[in-house]
Amino acid sequence: MSGEVEPNVTMKYMNRFGCIGDACEENCCLDGWRIDVDKAHYEKLMAMAQFSGKPIARRFKSTFIILPPKKKKDPERYLLKQLDGGGCSLFNEGWCDLHGTFGYEALPHVCAFYPRKLKYVGEQMELSATGSCPEVTRQIILHDDGVDLEPIDFSRVYRKVLQDGMDPRDTRPFFRTFVQVRDYVMKILRDESLAWDERQFLMLWFAKRTTEVLSKKNVDPDTSLVEREMAILDKPAVRAEIVKRYAALETPAALVPMIVRGIVRPKTKGIQRPNWNKLTGDVIASYERLREMLPTSDDPDEHDRAADVAARQPVPVSTLEVYLEYKRRRDRLYAVPAVKRRIDGFFRNYSLHTWFHRMPIEEQDIMTYTLRTLAQQCSMKFLLNSQLHLQDFVTAWEKADDEARPAAEAALVDAVEKAAVSVFYQLARHVEHGMLIKWLADMLRKMDMFSAAGGVYLIHF
Repeated sequence: MSGEVEPNVTMKYMNRFGCIGDACEENCCLDGWRIDVDKAHYEKLMAMAQFSGKPIARRFKSTFIILPPKKKKDPERYLLKQLDGGGCSLFNEGWCDLHGTFGYEALPHVCAFYPRKLKYVGEQMELSATGSCPEVTRQIILHDDGVDLEPIDFSRVYRKVLQDGMDPRDTRPFFRTFVQVRDYVMKILRDESLAWDERQFLMLWFAKRTTEVLSKKNVDPDTSLVEREMAILDKPAVRAEIVKRYAALETPAALVPMIVRGIVRPKTKGIQRPNWNKLTGDVIASYERLREMLPTSDDPDEHDRAADVAARQPVPVSTLEVYLEYKRRRDRLYAVPAVKRRIDGFFRNYSLHTWFHRMPIEEQDIMTYTLRTLAQQCSMKFLLNSQLHLQDFVTAWEKADDEARPAAEAALVDAVEKAAVSVFYQLARHVEHGMLIKWLADMLRKMDMFSAAGGVYLIHF
C-alpha cells in the first residue's frame, strides 16, 4: 500500500527497523544529547537502587541532575549527567549500566523508545523514526518501498510512548487541513511521471500559493484557495506550464559558502563527534579555496558575524571557483544514469519520510516548512556530491571498457549508497538535535533568498 493514510499507520522502513547494537557506526549514548528522564522511571530507579548494594545505590543516585520547577505548579525535572565530551555517565565500555543492572523496563522513555516517534494525528496513530539513527536512514533511503505506508506492527513496539501530536480542537486552517495537505504534497512527491526536481518544484509552488492560508497566524476558516490550488495542480497541462518556470532559474554561487558555514558552525562546545568532523573536514579540504573563506575560531558568534558580513558583500572569485568545482563533481556523478536514479531515490524517500515524520504545523507556515526541508537537502547534496573518493569511482567507470563497465558501475553505486547513509544520518543529527537548519533559514532571509526563488536555488543546487 502506498496511497492514502489509514488509522494506526507507519512506513515500511519502520516495521523493518531494529537496533543493530554494537554493529552500528555511531553510539547514541555518546552524542551529547540531553536525556530527560520521566518522573515514573526516576522514582522506580531510585527505589531499585535503594535495595541494591551500596556501590550501586551511590552510583545511580549520583547520576541524575534534579532541576527545580520553572513555576510552582510545574513538576521537578530529571536529567542524566553527561561526561566531558558529551557521553552519558551511565555508559560503560560499550554498554548501558542502567540497562545491564536493572533491565530494559528500567530505562527512561527517551532511551527505550529512541529513535521512534509515536504521535496522534487527528484520530489516527502514526509511527516513524528519526534519521539521526544510521540504521533508520539505511532503511529509509536504500529500499525503494521503504516509505510505502502500511499498518503499524505493534508487536515490534515494545513500549508505547506518545511523543507528539496535533490537537484536533484547533480549528485554524493550517491545523484543520493538515492531513489533507500533507497527503496531497506526498502524492506529488510520489508522481513518477515527473522528474524528481520537478516534483520538488511543484511542492514549492503549492507552498508559495497557499502559505497565507496555511499559516498559524491565519484564523479565517475559508480554505477554498487551498482546495482550488490542489485542483489546478492535478491537471497535467497546468503542471507542465508551471514546471517550465523552474528551468529558467540558476543557483547563485553565493549559496555555497552559506551552506558550508552552516555545516561547520560549532554546535555545542565540548561535544566530540569524530565521524562528523572527518566527513566535513575531508570535504572542505578537498576544495582548494574553501578553507580560506571560513573562520578558524570555535566561537559560534564569530561564525555568525563573518556570515553576516559575507551575506552583504559581492561574491568573490574564490566562491565562484568553489561553486564551479562543486558543479563539476555533481555533474560527473549524475552523468552515470544508475547513480542519478539512486540519488534521486534517496532524496525522494527522505522527503516523503520528512513530511510524514515531522509535521508541517511545527513551523509558522507551510512555506517556512518547505524551505527548511530544502535547505537540509541542499546541505546533504553538498556533502554527498563533493566526496573525492566517489569521483575516483566515476573515473574508474569512465575508463572501463564495455565488459568491465557493469562491475565498475556496481562498485560506484555501492560507494554512493554508503556515502549517502553517512551523510544523511549525520546531517540529521545536526538538524534534529541542533540549530543548523534554523541558522540556514536565518541566512537565507539575510540574503533575500527565503522565498520561492530561493527554494528553486536550493533545488537546483
